Amino acid sequence: MAIKKEADIQNNPNIIDIDLSSIEKKQYRINGDNTKIIELNPSDMNIITRLSEVYGKLKGLETDFKELENINIDADNEEGFTQLSDKVKAIDNKMREYVDYLFDYPVSEICAGNGSMYDPIDGKLRYEHIIEVLAGLYETNINSEIKKVQARMKKHTSKYTHK
Repeated sequence: MAIKKEADIQNNPNIIDIDLSSIEKKQYRINGDNTKIIELNPSDMNIITRLSEVYGKLKGLETDFKELENINIDADNEEGFTQLSDKVKAIDNKMREYVDYLFDYPVSEICAGNGSMYDPIDGKLRYEHIIEVLAGLYETNINSEIKKVQARMKKHTSKYTHK
């Protein structure tokens, strides 16, 4: 099959356009900031699979983070401070990787910015807050879409299923 040139394609009246824009990712603005836009597919049922793949890893990183308190740091222990800093950064980077994988988009860069995924905010860690808010978009959308599918199916099958 030969690759057609853009000019040939644009001038071809036999090409029929179809609109699949409804299945594209949706854009979400974070905190009203036009420089913080993420793109998610809130109908993506594979988020369940990705969550099952990373859930244990997320909890493992949380455990690793809690174990950091065992590192001895004081004014005379520069090595301990460096060790703590390196481990915090490594755990944070891994957490960002898992959260980005979960949502199939680099949300951590936009949603967490320069903060750590382990920053405590209103009794939750930053990563928990991000996951909770973004997962809520999926839950709301999937529930709404399932109701639409059920209503559409009922409309077409009601004449065959008398109650």
